[in-house]
Amino acid sequence: MGELKIPPTRAIASTFGAIAGLSNMAYAVAEALEGHARPAAGFFTLNGQPAITVLPDMLVTGVIGFCLGLAFAICAIFYSKRWRGGLMMLLIACLQIPFGAGLVRLFQAMIYGLVGTRIGRPLLFWNAILPRSMRPKLSRLWPASFAVCAILYVIHALTGAVPSLTASEPRRSILLALGGYGNLVCFLLMLVCGFARELEMRAGMASSFATIP
Repeated sequence: MGELKIPPTRAIASTFGAIAGLSNMAYAVAEALEGHARPAAGFFTLNGQPAITVLPDMLVTGVIGFCLGLAFAICAIFYSKRWRGGLMMLLIACLQIPFGAGLVRLFQAMIYGLVGTRIGRPLLFWNAILPRSMRPKLSRLWPASFAVCAILYVIHALTGAVPSLTASEPRRSILLALGGYGNLVCFLLMLVCGFARELEMRAGMASSFATIP
């Protein structure tokens, strides 16, 4: 079985962080298209997605949200080689809270930032909760779980960003089931499998160094 050269922590933070950033950029565009309208309250819903804004202007909210979403995506793509990139992602995600970012995607973005903070760092929590006997089996599921979760997450992102996709009630129910519940279940599985693969990769590297005379 070939090993992935990119550590799972970096793959998760970079790939899903980029999707989250682009998704919130699309959501911000939808906000900006509302023009200078004033939201009914600080907590509002747009295209079925809840959000918060401290600004009384949807256009300004959308512009700021777009810039922060772009910064998050850039950070995920170009600065996720080290744990500090994950920390930057987490900070940007927190900055997005009062400026109209979709709360569901924002929560996920914060998780990707937290995963990024584990790049090259000790995995004490996962080392403690994942039985060693289960790690090889879970590790083998990592590539498939990653691919399926990426597809479901794109569906989830498009469902909120493109209103026409949910114009039909049957289609809306299917997309929400796949992108919502399906994405959540697959994400949890991918997270476990990813950290199992990461622990296996680190153990293999440690044993290789140990055998060098």
